[in-house]
Amino acid sequence: MVNGYNPKSSNLESLVVHELMHLKLWGLDQTIEQLINIVFGEDESDPKRDYAMTKFMEVLEPTVEDLAKSFISLENSDTRPMDGRVIKQVESELG
Repeated sequence: MVNGYNPKSSNLESLVVHELMHLKLWGLDQTIEQLINIVFGEDESDPKRDYAMTKFMEVLEPTVEDLAKSFISLENSDTRPMDGRVIKQVESELG
């Protein structure tokens, strides 16, 4: 099975988590698509609507991918997400 967004990825776990993130964001996704339809109409050949939808997808897909990667890395981590790891990392980098 190949991830449609990243055709080089055949990691089933990554694909499933990515698609689950889409399900979680479905309401937000639909709200934005409806707003684009209200502002630009539903004619898919309209260049203004096409531009808006393209820009939306250019933001949505990488966001979903980043969220999926974050969830996978947390699962594989020995630490809990709220154990101060970020603060410790920032402090170590800033000295």
